[in-house]
Amino acid sequence: MSVEPNLSLCVSVIELARVAAARLTVRDATLGFSRLAAPQRTALQTQADRWDEIAGGLLQRWRAQPRGPARQLAAMARSDDELILFALASAPQIDRTLGRAYKSLSGVTELTVGVLLDLASPQLDVRLQLVRHLHGDRALRASGLLELPRRGPAMLDDVVTVAPSAIAALRNEPIAAPGPVAAEGHQLPDELIEVVEAAVQLPRWRAGKLSIVAGPPAEREAVLTVRSALDRRPVWHVADPVSDMASWCRDASLSGAHLVLPWANRLDALRHSAAWTQAAVVIACDSGTLPPESGADSPPVLTTAIRGAATPGLSRSLPPGSVRTALETLGF
Repeated sequence: MSVEPNLSLCVSVIELARVAAARLTVRDATLGFSRLAAPQRTALQTQADRWDEIAGGLLQRWRAQPRGPARQLAAMARSDDELILFALASAPQIDRTLGRAYKSLSGVTELTVGVLLDLASPQLDVRLQLVRHLHGDRALRASGLLELPRRGPAMLDDVVTVAPSAIAALRNEPIAAPGPVAAEGHQLPDELIEVVEAAVQLPRWRAGKLSIVAGPPAEREAVLTVRSALDRRPVWHVADPVSDMASWCRDASLSGAHLVLPWANRLDALRHSAAWTQAAVVIACDSGTLPPESGADSPPVLTTAIRGAATPGLSRSLPPGSVRTALETLGF
């Protein structure tokens, strides 16, 4: 029987955390902060010596994950060091005994930046390098995978919180939107995808980029429906402007959904969040509200232009349903 990829990944994360705890225990004993009997020290040292092997294996397994939320976590974490920090922070959420081990080593109930760094490396110079990855403008926090109580640089006593959606992605569980949303997906037979793609010629919503669809509401909905069906991705429609853009972008990216938002003035912040999380974000608006300089990463998609280039008749080759209705709305 084959093992689910996420199960083996979670086991590797737990194993890495156990090795990190063993290595930290040996370090503290060496520095005189605790005492270890000789047999116990030998056993823990043997486990600690496996760090490079276990860490290397985890990174290889994580980046080899099939397309899905777990592999998206690796893309959002960016570097190997950041992925290791995320794994160590996440481990207590998938194995309770690790939370107890972390507490016994640190004397504090919650995971702090200082404890996380101690687990990541016994060497001071390495920890001083690693703490930079926990700054507010680096991937782990800019993408919302890890959350700290204050902005900017990480302080050693700051409590580290892992986003629940990131844990869900690690465990291969469903990821819900962080607020009210109309979520929908649209189906298109496999054999018709290339035909529709070639005929309609809609630009793709690119990961980490901000796109705009402008036109009457019915035509905008039709464009989004067709693109959703072609990409085999659900669409999250958000009716009201969102304040926590990073959370929305993070969770949409992890769920594999296109995030559709109404027009707002904070496009720079939204573009920033999309880039860090690799979310495909679409702004839906009327053509009349579109400013000359939209700030999108590609030219706006105008529904009038799509209708003008439409060749009638394509929709008749599709079975009844939302995609066929959308193509009819666009003149196909």
